[in-house]
Formats: sequence, structure tokens, C-alpha cells
Amino acid sequence: MVLWAWEAKEAVRDLCWINEHSTAVETIDQLAELMTHRAFPPELNQPGRMLRQWRVQITNWHHNDNYRTGPPRERTT
Repeated sequence: MVLWAWEAKEAVRDLCWINEHSTAVETIDQLAELMTHRAFPPELNQPGRMLRQWRVQITNWHHNDNYRTGPPRERTT
């Protein structure tokens, strides 16, 4: 189960590097479908439901140039 969770986290993280809105939408749909499958434990079902619920907000990020800079970096102070 830990491996599944790690792979799911990495797949969600990789969304930031997708440079086309339509590809991002397809990827989120596939991830949400896979992660909410009844074969997976509840610990993966919940993030899958979150992806489905926030799909529009997440993929809107790909309408501008955010994908070129990647995910937000932590601030170092």
C-alpha cells in the first residue's frame, strides 16, 4: 500500500509539468478513476475523490504559463 500511495503522489505531482490543458484534464480523470477504484484502500480513494472534486480548479492552472515554471517552490528565508 505504501508503494501505491507513493506512486499516486508522484503522479499528482507530475501534473505540474504537463504543458497542455487537455492532457492535464485527461490525466486527472484517469488518476481519479484509478484512485477511487474499490480495489484500492480508502487512503487512496480519498485523494482520488479530491482530484475529481477539484478537477476544474487544478486544470485551470494549465491555461496560463504556470506549467512553464513548474510547481511552486518553497520559500527559503
